Amino acid sequence: QALQGDPVGDVDGHSYGQGSHVHPLGAIQEEDWASYASTPSLQGRTDMKTIHARFLQSLEESSRTKASSVVHQMLANEKRFSEAFVPLYHLYSVSSLLYELQTVLAVELLEYPITGPPVMRFSRRAFGDLRSLSNLLSVRERNVSDRAHEYRSLAVSAFSSCFASGGYHKSIQQYLWAGFPSGTATYVNKLIEDLLSAAGISEPDVLSSLKARIKTIGDDYLGGTEPLGQVLQIFIHKSVVDAFAYGAQPLGALAPRGIPLTAWLQQQCPLEGQVRLVPHPDLFLDAASPSAPARQDGHRGLVRIFDFCPSRDIDKQALRRDLQAVLRPYLNPARAKQLLGYAPEDVAEFPAVPDEVI
Repeated sequence: QALQGDPVGDVDGHSYGQGSHVHPLGAIQEEDWASYASTPSLQGRTDMKTIHARFLQSLEESSRTKASSVVHQMLANEKRFSEAFVPLYHLYSVSSLLYELQTVLAVELLEYPITGPPVMRFSRRAFGDLRSLSNLLSVRERNVSDRAHEYRSLAVSAFSSCFASGGYHKSIQQYLWAGFPSGTATYVNKLIEDLLSAAGISEPDVLSSLKARIKTIGDDYLGGTEPLGQVLQIFIHKSVVDAFAYGAQPLGALAPRGIPLTAWLQQQCPLEGQVRLVPHPDLFLDAASPSAPARQDGHRGLVRIFDFCPSRDIDKQALRRDLQAVLRPYLNPARAKQLLGYAPEDVAEFPAVPDEVI
């Protein structure tokens, strides 16, 4: 596959160690715009300076350099990878603790790297009947919106550019600081309970105590009652993206001619649309940390993910270590792998994933 194992060097979106969150490029300067004119986010766009200035003006002056450097880094990543990959942007806030807990389960059960990208969906069981995007669209059509649990267990929302409006009449940059309003803490807490139960931790008193300890850790690192806006910049290889994503309208309905995605994106100039993405574990757990060295263990490199939090540095490695410490005493790895669909008899040879477009 193109760019398999290609190291990215020092452009990693998140500093997972003890140090600060580093964006080495700095704020966007006037002379930088021309160098990124060919990136998907800027092709055909004339209002990018206005959009970016409006975003920065909404922030305290002391925060503007870092916020601008995040957008700068995203454009640099697009310039590097967009020839072989399609960039997508998933904004989130309250879901962060769920994603980090799923990441820790992947570390514990599958030897996933603790510095790896956040895991958006972890249980393979949910994807057992999903063989094509037509299956996903059938689920969406059975529900009023994409917020139905049945649908959300299979797909996440994303935007097609880091300047797109997605039909909301303002750029996604306006959501980078406080996060996109895509769920409630109550709903996410229920998903955490469901995840722990699915992993075999279901005794009521243990479950209640463990949830409380996990919430405390989340509050300490992720902002508590004021969740931090975060974004995953996701690059999916063009050879597979049409099987995992479709062009969408707000609330997840199929956009006119939204399949195949690559053709739908080519119809837009500039890119403005929303996307619904299937973060299937068989593809996304194979994602490399963008700065990882080349691997020779069958890694396909079809997904690359950069993780940003513009408003605050988060020591995600420390967060994950703390979650590991509270989770391990209650986790039976062999049983959890079986319950979550990772027993040897469950794991078919890659790709056990949607292999049809529609």
